[in-house]
Amino acid sequence: MSCEELERLVKRIALGFVILFVSGFLVLYYAIRRTVSSSTDMYGVDILAIAFVISTFFISFLAYTSEKR
Repeated sequence: MSCEELERLVKRIALGFVILFVSGFLVLYYAIRRTVSSSTDMYGVDILAIAFVISTFFISFLAYTSEKR
């Protein structure tokens, strides 16, 4: 296995873990939100969760597409 193939494999595995992490975060966030939302307004927390998910995917995309020179 060449070094380039190994690098691609590591990037794919890391991207898979990021997707798994964000999916778990969203499931937990949804469960907590369902429990708490009956008594309070959660607009600010929703914005933070959206910002976290988008920034995580953006940073992962940048890391996945970056090349060392």
